[in-house]
Amino acid sequence: MLEFIYTDSWPLLVDADEAVEMTQHLLVAADRYGLERLKLICEDMLCDRIDTSTVATTLTLAEQHGCRVLKQACIYFLQWVPGNLKAVMASDGFQHLKASCPSLVKAIIDKAVAVAGSHVLTFESYSGLQGFGNGRCIPSITFVIGGRRWCIQCYPDGHTSEHVGWISLFLLLDNTDTVRTAINAWYEISLLGLDWNPVPSCSMASGTPCKFFGKRGHGGDAFSFRCDITVTE
Repeated sequence: MLEFIYTDSWPLLVDADEAVEMTQHLLVAADRYGLERLKLICEDMLCDRIDTSTVATTLTLAEQHGCRVLKQACIYFLQWVPGNLKAVMASDGFQHLKASCPSLVKAIIDKAVAVAGSHVLTFESYSGLQGFGNGRCIPSITFVIGGRRWCIQCYPDGHTSEHVGWISLFLLLDNTDTVRTAINAWYEISLLGLDWNPVPSCSMASGTPCKFFGKRGHGGDAFSFRCDITVTE
């Protein structure tokens, strides 16, 4: 901490585990002595180093020292990435979190009871979609995951004039669904290869919109997307 105060620079650390542990200690010290800039730097660094071995201790610190962004990042990691919560629950760090913040742990577990499913959308002729028209939509059939009705909207020539020449995809809750209660859901949309497995470089997950892929062939004229959805109540 003194090195940062006098030099305004971060100490060089090679070992990742050492970096996480030191940053956690610095976060506590920065909060105690009112060093807000150092606290924000620590919070940002810990957000980038969340994994199953660090999330429990990091979440404990975030809750105890008022780090809202870091807390949200930890909760997202536990609730929305399948398998993470189960892996973390067996750790000593989770037992400490449970003892220190029991109400927070209960809320996380209650919301992490997830239902997962997927839907595949196939187009037999990509060339036949050329010139379909910007802003024109091809909807998928309605499918049910987690007790809710979903639909994928595909715009072969882009959703708006800004996206001409790109395929735009939207995942929607069916507006005819009689169930109106709010839900939380995590999704990933992937282009499927010839082996029907997702192409790693052609996937997008929950978050801000992004360009998926440009117009090009993918092993013939047919192509398929798979949408994986995890619903938590």
